[in-house]
Amino acid sequence: MVVRGDPGTGKTTLTLAMLEAFYGRKIYITGRRSRRGVLDDYPWLGSVEGHEIEIVDRVTVDSNHTAALPDPPDGSPPIDETVLAGVMDSLPPPLRRAWGRQGSLDDLAREFAWVPVGMRRVLGRLASQGRAMIVVDPWDAFVDELVDLAPRVPNGPAVREQLERSALRLLARGSAHLVLVLEHREPSQLDYLVDGIIATRYVSRDGAPERWISTPKLRGIRIDTESYPYTLEGGRFTCIAPEPATYTDVPIFIEPDPEPAPESIWPGSRAYAETFGPLKLGELTMIESDSKTPDAGIRSLTFPMIGSVMRTGGRVVYEPPPSQRVTDLWEGLAGSFTPAQFQAQVRVVSPGSTLPEGHPLLTSMVHVPRPMGAAEVASVPHSQTPKGREFLAEPPPGTAPGLSVFSGDGLRAIGDLTGRPYTPEGLAIVAKSYLVGRPIHMVFVTRTGDPLAEGLRMLASTQLTLENRQGRTFLYGRRPRTPGFVLTHRGAEEERAYNLLRIV
Repeated sequence: MVVRGDPGTGKTTLTLAMLEAFYGRKIYITGRRSRRGVLDDYPWLGSVEGHEIEIVDRVTVDSNHTAALPDPPDGSPPIDETVLAGVMDSLPPPLRRAWGRQGSLDDLAREFAWVPVGMRRVLGRLASQGRAMIVVDPWDAFVDELVDLAPRVPNGPAVREQLERSALRLLARGSAHLVLVLEHREPSQLDYLVDGIIATRYVSRDGAPERWISTPKLRGIRIDTESYPYTLEGGRFTCIAPEPATYTDVPIFIEPDPEPAPESIWPGSRAYAETFGPLKLGELTMIESDSKTPDAGIRSLTFPMIGSVMRTGGRVVYEPPPSQRVTDLWEGLAGSFTPAQFQAQVRVVSPGSTLPEGHPLLTSMVHVPRPMGAAEVASVPHSQTPKGREFLAEPPPGTAPGLSVFSGDGLRAIGDLTGRPYTPEGLAIVAKSYLVGRPIHMVFVTRTGDPLAEGLRMLASTQLTLENRQGRTFLYGRRPRTPGFVLTHRGAEEERAYNLLRIV
């Protein structure tokens, strides 16, 4: 297998992760760094469970043994017999026996003679008995040295391509799985000689780094997904798989507030708090998402905020986009709160939504009146239900802070229904009037490019952008500026909190 990519894309970290996951003998041959340097960069190598990864420093090996063959004297045979004897002496007995069964040892020695003695000892590691994986990092370092050496050796390979074919033919005589690390991303003749190709690449999205791995070739294996994002957080390679479709059915888990802070709301997530801090009272958070981002990704962020406020006794007004079901809120938080708590603490504004008789959210629904003469569409009695914003703006004395979660699509639906559409300027005035001097935090959720967002952008103390690519939801902090994250979920099925996996 070949692993190729530009410098700094994580090829070494990837191959060490492959060795760690392999069951059998693990050998890592380094061509440019010392063994000590590798251990310093990856201290976790000393704690790998099971078989330890053997680190072979080719530079040190070559310095302890003759690194090159002597120049043959004039008139000598193509290869001196003493050289042939030295070649065979440098091969471990298992390798000599295994390779001897495939042809004449003399022929083998002649084919192997142009390789430096120190490198022969390194390649001799391929005589491992049983299952083994050997990583050569980088393959280029070995080939470059052999290219320099070959012209000095009679019958040595003439060009790089011949040299690589000859070297791979030698290595293939062993029984180990071989992984070659290349220091470039351009295709080469190796692509046709190996069984698999892994390519790593680094891209920048508006200044935030992203890393992607692709598998253009895996002989004999069906490739369902060609590209995967990954991160090198903590010096470990972590491939980011798509979220399973079932995660949308898991109840929302509200992580407890470890240290309640004044004048703020706990976001219900440790990962969010560590990255963006708590929700400050009197301020606004804006969450923009592209058209591919599923509603489940937005709910993962906003529902823990709602649950956190309810847990402290605060009030919530929820105005979802028409694409979301009103029942999503109840289904996500039903395991944490009773119907009576929803009735006392939550108001839902969702024009045209209907609920069956007896549903726990029925008394929390807020009626949205149509203009005079228009047909009524409300499905619930509303004479005793306080209006949404009044419910939030005028809480009883001594109650906890409130939260308003509203959406651009939801506001447009309300505007169309009432005959009073929102404008960017008007929305900014409304938001300021409710935020100033009140213990409230607002969360505005909308699609990227929504004109209504422009009126609130300068008010937002926190701005997040969500983008969905190949089944993963990427999150970027625009204010404050942050690296990229991927929204993932961790924990047991019944208590699965979301996590923000940082991409580095």
